[in-house]
Amino acid sequence: MKLLHIKCYFVAFAFFCVSFLSGCATGFNTNSGQHDQGVAVPPVNADTLRRSEEEARKRKEERIRQQEEAKQNIENDKRKAEAEQQEIKAKQEQQRQAAERISSASATDMPPLAKQYGCIACHAIDKKVVGPAWMDVSKKYKGLTQYTYRYREYPLEAGLMLKVSMGGNGSWGSVPMIANDPGGVHQADIGELVKFILALSK
Repeated sequence: MKLLHIKCYFVAFAFFCVSFLSGCATGFNTNSGQHDQGVAVPPVNADTLRRSEEEARKRKEERIRQQEEAKQNIENDKRKAEAEQQEIKAKQEQQRQAAERISSASATDMPPLAKQYGCIACHAIDKKVVGPAWMDVSKKYKGLTQYTYRYREYPLEAGLMLKVSMGGNGSWGSVPMIANDPGGVHQADIGELVKFILALSK
């Protein structure tokens, strides 16, 4: 009899627990539904989405434009540098050709001052005319520092300037050299001619 009472108590307690848990579950589901309904995300507005997509597209286009602009600037700088290098090379080539022409002219052509003062009547660069070839004159005095004119010693250039200005004979045979600047008014030009002659054999 006592055992029967215990079993009854146990069944009643189990039924109570099941009922209680079922009620809790029902309340939880109800509350959960209410909670989910409270934080529901509203639908996205079509205009807002379109504006967002448009802004993203514009940002992408701007990045592409900036990249293309940077690339174009690099290409322009490269072409500019190449053009400058070509210009430098062209100038160097012009200078080289000019130097060759000057060198060639100095070997065969008399300078304008020689024509101005009539030197070409008696002299040439590389051959004897009436007087000696200027190349031979240059070779004769190459390496010397003194020149004797009328029994006096002078620095080489100064002595040769006196000879060209005042004239004289004896250095290259019996034919005298006429005076080209006896008054001494063209000494700068005479000096240039003497320097030109001495430089021929350098």
